[in-house]
Amino acid sequence: MRVTIFALIMAAAATTALAQAPDLQFRAAQQKETVEGDLTSAIKLYASVADSKTTPPALAARALVGLGRCYERLGSTEAPKAYERVVAQFGKEEAAAEARQRLANMPGRPGSRTPEAGLVTRKVLGDLLPLADTLTKDGRYTMLSAWGGMLSGATLLDLVTGERKPVRRVSSLLAAGENTRSYRHTLSPDGRRFAFDVSASGRGELRIANVDGSGSHTLVSLPGKLTVVPLDWSSDGRTILAFAHGSGEEYFPREFLLVDTNGQGVRPIRITKTCGASARFSPDGRWIAFETVRSPENPNNLRGNLFRIRTDGSGEQLLVQPETGAALVGWAPDGGSVLFVSEHLDVDHLYAVSLKEGAVSPPVSLMKGFPRSTILGMTREGALLYSTGTSSMLAYTAKLSGPDGAISAGQPVNAQSQRRSGSATWSPDGRVLAYGLYQPDPRSRSKGAFAVMVRDVVSGQEREVGRFPLTGAAGRVEWTPDSKALLLPVYTADGCNVLRLDLASGRSEPLIPAALVDSNSCYVYPQASPDGKYLYYIKDKGKGSDLVRLDLAEGQAQQLATGLPDFVFATFALSRDGRELAVPIVDKDKNATVLRVLGPEGDIRRDLITVLAPNLLLSANWSPDGQQMFFSRTLEGSQAGLFRIPASGGAPVAVGTQDGTFLELRVHPNGEEIAFLGRNSHREVWRLEGLPQALARLSIARGAEAVQARPSRAKR
Repeated sequence: MRVTIFALIMAAAATTALAQAPDLQFRAAQQKETVEGDLTSAIKLYASVADSKTTPPALAARALVGLGRCYERLGSTEAPKAYERVVAQFGKEEAAAEARQRLANMPGRPGSRTPEAGLVTRKVLGDLLPLADTLTKDGRYTMLSAWGGMLSGATLLDLVTGERKPVRRVSSLLAAGENTRSYRHTLSPDGRRFAFDVSASGRGELRIANVDGSGSHTLVSLPGKLTVVPLDWSSDGRTILAFAHGSGEEYFPREFLLVDTNGQGVRPIRITKTCGASARFSPDGRWIAFETVRSPENPNNLRGNLFRIRTDGSGEQLLVQPETGAALVGWAPDGGSVLFVSEHLDVDHLYAVSLKEGAVSPPVSLMKGFPRSTILGMTREGALLYSTGTSSMLAYTAKLSGPDGAISAGQPVNAQSQRRSGSATWSPDGRVLAYGLYQPDPRSRSKGAFAVMVRDVVSGQEREVGRFPLTGAAGRVEWTPDSKALLLPVYTADGCNVLRLDLASGRSEPLIPAALVDSNSCYVYPQASPDGKYLYYIKDKGKGSDLVRLDLAEGQAQQLATGLPDFVFATFALSRDGRELAVPIVDKDKNATVLRVLGPEGDIRRDLITVLAPNLLLSANWSPDGQQMFFSRTLEGSQAGLFRIPASGGAPVAVGTQDGTFLELRVHPNGEEIAFLGRNSHREVWRLEGLPQALARLSIARGAEAVQARPSRAKR
């Protein structure tokens, strides 16, 4: 009887799963279309939903509209066929109205007058690393930001030829004794210079340099600020629009800075709300359009409200505050409209809000199905360039082969998922691989999750052993010496801590005593001593990092080293016998990062390698026998290099390079494999043309409506 009931339950579950399949496929298609910009994959998924016999009519109609929308963006003649099928097969469904409207608005059809008619998109370049949100006015150049924007990865990208030009002499961008980082680069309108932010010790700075790396100098230096972020250049290249991040409650500023590029001064512009992620000068330089943070308590909700303000600080005006939030795109070439992206009925639209004669008109949709993207900018002629696609960090494994230890091509730890991964590491006995898997909500990062996975290396069986809020997980997992638990840094309402996650029960407990938890610090990269007596971790204070050893029995913490790099991937490594630690240390006198070997109580043993700024020492790990040290570092442009060096000291030997990263290195106990985090980026640049003409048609249509609305003199 129990078997029969179980079979019926399983059959019902299978039936439910099948019934949900079209809905899940539809959501996946929306993800591909609107978030990733992968139109080819979206077309396949939409078509599968529309053709499935289990798809409800209303959903099939919506899928066909999505199919037609993707074909439209590709300029395919298949688009009208999809809409015609909606009308013919699902004429009574709600989506049929949109299909009829889109058919009527397609170029060449009678009565086609809407702004969207005549818009053309085309792919410019593909297979790219993440791009900075900047563009020269001729639409030719933007910048790649290979290291999350760090200076060693500043690369100029020619959108016409596809040529990549690493910024030369990047060491000249840093002063003697500095070991700084920079995340945002903004090109001048003529492409000859770029502005960049510098997060230095105790101050934030804004600097500019020529694109060959020469002529670097500081425009703004603000003590007590984290960084000064460049947002835009005025059309004449004389002024940079920026804002300064503070710490704590001052992180979200309420003022912009107008910075003279000739070093003549800085002028603040106060606003009533907190600055969002984007702001742009109007073409004539008289206005600033900007986003505001909708909720400082939830900064992961990146879309907010749109405002404008004069560059003299007067006339602040709300432009639009859609319920789903707005992302600024930029100004129309004539300055008469502001363009933005917002969601409606689960689909992003490109909108325009008209500002003729100072009046703000209701927003009008210019393009439905606009992809979630990074806006590079608008050309003088009104072509919009944007990047779309996927870019994330994935965990990989690779073989070390031959006497020189050359590395094979990396294979994703989870080949079934291209979602962002946390680091991967083998258990001390080498039998189990643990890694983290990010499961984001595409509309709100705060709703996502971080799953901790373990996989039996022999059988391949995998299971989830823990799940944490996405905003609360730091991403790195480490094994306890007995292979029975994992160490995981997390952020909670009570502050940051390190959890011990028991694999058998799934229960977790904090290891750092509450009395030692500092609300202004994070505790990351935990590693346990082989005897389980001590916990080593990095205490990131926001202004520098320390290496700490915690006596788990006594609850007492000891600082072993200070001056560690304050960028997130500079990890330390405990040798397998627990007798030595390899630690990255900033040497300000040498303007470098040194890989230093310490004893278990912090005594200095030797220095293995010195990496001169602005290049970065990314990660390090010991070979199982303790005779070799593997480390990774940045190279010129977007390259990263993997090296090995005798643990006693000597000359490093190159193991391999790649266009991306070798982060959080782990070596298998057999010494024949490594695991690492690497960049998985498939970004594309697209060009949208026809916006000035669409806005002109919109203006004409509004004028005609206004004339029709006026009472005639004969009736007065």
